[in-house]
Amino acid sequence: MNTMTLRLKELREQRAWTKTETAKRLNVGTSTYSNWEYGLREPDIDRLSQLADLYGVTVDYLLGRSDQLPSVDLAQSKITFMYEGEKVPESEMKIVRRLLNSKND
Repeated sequence: MNTMTLRLKELREQRAWTKTETAKRLNVGTSTYSNWEYGLREPDIDRLSQLADLYGVTVDYLLGRSDQLPSVDLAQSKITFMYEGEKVPESEMKIVRRLLNSKND
């Protein structure tokens, strides 16, 4: 197995998603996603970008060109946060920020 296949499996399992659930989130067939994870096929550049967005990592991380997972300063962030392929509403991000700030109290 190559780095990308290992990382796809690891990222999916961290979220406790099945291959079928993951494929639905990406709007591809289960066999297509499975082939990526088994290393039988490789996603095209658009799908690779979609995978990175879904898992909240960089394309370089998926490809094994970087071992660094992204870190974000939530207090200063202007980016859109995703959870399970869906945008996290600002109202929920405020709760997350408040919880994170409370650990410093």
